[in-house]
Amino acid sequence: MTQWKVDKLVPGGHGMCRLDGGGVGFVRGAAPGDLVHVKQIKRRSGYQRAESWALVEAGPGRVEPGCALHGRCGGCDWMHLELSMQREAKVKLLTEALVRTGGFDAERLPRIELVSAGPAEGYRCRAQLQVDAKGRLGFFSAGTHDLVEVDGCLVCDPRLSQMISELQALAKQGLFRGFSRLELRVADRDPERLLRASVRERGRDRRRKHREVRSDQLEASLKQLGIAWVLEGSVADAELCQGWRIADELYLSVPPAAFAQVNPEVNRSLIGAVVEGARRRAAARFLDLYCGAGNFSFPLAAAGLSGVGIEISDAAITAAKSHRPRVEALLGRELDLEFHAGDVEPALSQLPRRDFDLILLDPPRAGAKASLSFVVQSEAHWLCMCSCDPVTLARDLRELVHSGFELEQLTAYDMFPHTHHVEALAWLRRVAR
Repeated sequence: MTQWKVDKLVPGGHGMCRLDGGGVGFVRGAAPGDLVHVKQIKRRSGYQRAESWALVEAGPGRVEPGCALHGRCGGCDWMHLELSMQREAKVKLLTEALVRTGGFDAERLPRIELVSAGPAEGYRCRAQLQVDAKGRLGFFSAGTHDLVEVDGCLVCDPRLSQMISELQALAKQGLFRGFSRLELRVADRDPERLLRASVRERGRDRRRKHREVRSDQLEASLKQLGIAWVLEGSVADAELCQGWRIADELYLSVPPAAFAQVNPEVNRSLIGAVVEGARRRAAARFLDLYCGAGNFSFPLAAAGLSGVGIEISDAAITAAKSHRPRVEALLGRELDLEFHAGDVEPALSQLPRRDFDLILLDPPRAGAKASLSFVVQSEAHWLCMCSCDPVTLARDLRELVHSGFELEQLTAYDMFPHTHHVEALAWLRRVAR
């Protein structure tokens, strides 16, 4: 009988085992300290993977998942772990990425604190449902495109979970045939509940596809439920905005086509840390790259800084520009704040002023590689980088440190409880040119 003892967690919800005779094995869904009986193994060059296994002895951090679909639904890969173990493991994953990819000395890294805020369940304000060819709704199973139908979700805001249940009732009437994906959002300001629907690809005429799926029955049903809806790529997709509170009485206005953080309470904590960090470093003028609809730009400007935000999404920048007068009315003063839409590299080349003492980078999962040359050549004394991917963060930090910056502070944020994902905030200062 083949038994493996799980040593530690690695990204993707896998436990890693050191195997007799050398090499490593991976077990999806295992916890540190678990002893497992491996029934079926897939061998690859340099490692083995358990295709099916049974638990022989549970490790000390294993708990009973709160969701009956855990192990089938691909969403919460760490729900079988006690919450403190999840958070400890996230700090370890971040540290290992910095050491392995970033080349940092583990002993010389700044101490990494993990910050959490709000509940570990019911925190998500956004969720994405997949739609199969029959119009059924659900989440993908882990590592596959197999649909797992759901009537709610433990980690979703209760309003969002209720939406899932209501939409499932409409799906049983066949009203979502012709769609491929539904994004659900709940916000603090109207429209409180919103559905963004993506049309399944059927030919080149997008307007014709929109007409095919926009049935009067679906429109009426959603209206009766109090759910606003837009089609991906439509005019409303870029113009209909929801509002999220991001600091005190300050709200962020975001259209469906633009990015919004999934965990509002942790996002407010993250924003507070950025504003406080800028204040302690006496920053006066900032450049916010990958700024979205102004998630960091507006709070920094409200704190008295001047700055510029750059974002590739036209919809996000249009929303930010439209929202600016409302923020100014709230504060009772004008903001020294500009927004520019465009890809980072060409947008940076067209900036009339470059006298920034703080550059903030909040890139997508792929990282900030395209903007690092500008950052290094700038006059900025301080950098603040927010990242949702430890590996690309480590890669970018490595280049920045090699180019004259020092990693001063690093904080992890539990933006996604019950998953292996972690948000990180790094502060760097320039020490050489």
